Formats: sequence, structure tokens, C-alpha cells
Amino acid sequence: MKQIFILAVLLSLITFDHQAKHLPLATSTIIIFSKILPEEELLVCPEEMVEIAGEYCPVVQENCIRWLDHLRCAEFQKPSQCLSTRTHLHYCMSRFEYPGQEGSFPLVGKDYYQAKKIAEDEGHRLCSIEEFNFACEGEDIKPYGYGDGYHRDASMCNIDKPWIDYSLFSPEDWNDHEMGLYQGVKSDSNSSCKSWAGVYNLNGNVDEILDSEKVDHVILSGGYWSVVRNRCRPKTVAHDKLFSFYNSGFRLCDNVKEHHA
Repeated sequence: MKQIFILAVLLSLITFDHQAKHLPLATSTIIIFSKILPEEELLVCPEEMVEIAGEYCPVVQENCIRWLDHLRCAEFQKPSQCLSTRTHLHYCMSRFEYPGQEGSFPLVGKDYYQAKKIAEDEGHRLCSIEEFNFACEGEDIKPYGYGDGYHRDASMCNIDKPWIDYSLFSPEDWNDHEMGLYQGVKSDSNSSCKSWAGVYNLNGNVDEILDSEKVDHVILSGGYWSVVRNRCRPKTVAHDKLFSFYNSGFRLCDNVKEHHA
């Protein structure tokens, strides 16, 4: 564990009697004290998370100028437009999809309640719609969370893989990386699928369960590895909270810590 040393020095004023051969009337007083602080006490966010802050636009206009098909936009008009008053966000988000470690495959097959409990058991929470959108698009409201943000690119993110008939597999196979259904990729800090905020795979790889406490359905965002929208803003809201699937996972968020002097 890295440690931070804080050193403080208090030096009293020194006065001299010029008629007594410049001897000091008061000797100097030096007080030195130090305190060792664990590095994590100084962190705003946990080490596996990034700190994200900025002005979020709730209502936006994004215009596709070149479609690949009825779902996938190859290119968006630049720039996107904010149609509402912006709100300030400041929070922590995991760099990677859960379990959130470099080199790990995203966990899939959990329903909303299971994902929420895992997050809370680890002292965190699921991310909100606003947090997901902003980590993906930033203040420039870019439709894609990688590259220049306006062009779809399957060479940069894990998207556009052929659809596989999931009915041929049992739920026990969903997290088996060798069975043929699972097409997620490992968390990799060298990946080009990285948003402006330093968050990976917000588009594609696995669909992400978001905080859904205020609604009666589960909210999924980002798309997964196959031929779907795979953008920042679109959300899937067609399933109840007991829904679990071979391509849906989640990531963790948290509030920033406040440090007082």
C-alpha cells in the first residue's frame, strides 16, 4: 500500500538584543510533526474506478446521415445538439464491466435484483441512465463512446458479430467462453473501445443493466457484441426486472468521496 507523508514545520520568530553581541533573546522553536495517510484515503474514487465530472444534457438531438440498416447508423451529423438545460454530474464509474478487473470476461446472466445486490455487497451501486450516457458521450454529446464519436467502427469495439441461436444453449452455458454462444471479450486497458472518460466497452461487448428503481422494468444500455444499435443513448426497456440473458451484464458506479481539510 502506498503511503503519503505530511510534514508540517512551525518556526517561531527570533529576536535579537543588538546591545548584547547579537545574542537571541528567544531561542527558535521548531515543531515538526508527520502523519502517514493511506493513499486510498486521499482518492476521490476507488482505484478500479475513474472520476467523471461535467455538464450533462438530458435532452439531445442526434441525426444519422448514413444508415447501415434500420438499426445501425454508420455516421452521425456533427455536432449533436443539446435541447435542454444541462445538469452537473460528478461520480465514479468502473473502467471495465463487472467483475471490473483487467483481463476478466464480463459476467452475464444476472437479473436486475442479482446485479443490484452484487453491487451493494461490494459497497457500490449500479450506474444511472445519466451516468452511463455522460461517461459514454461527454459534454460534446457524441453518439458513440469511442473513436471520434460520430462513426460506427466494428474494428474498435466488440460489435457486429453474427447472431447465434441462443435457444441451442442452456443458461448454464451463458458464461462458458468455449461453448460458442458467449462472444464477449476480456477487459483490456489497451482496447480502442474507450470513451473520453477512460471507460471501456460502453458500446457493445455486453448489454449493461442500469439502476431501474424508479421504473417497473429493467433498463439495459450500450448494446452487446452482435448486430444491434450499440450506441450511448438507446435503451432497452422491454423486460421485467427478473429478466436475465446470455448477453447482459453490468458495471459498478459510486459517489465521489468528500475530503475535508
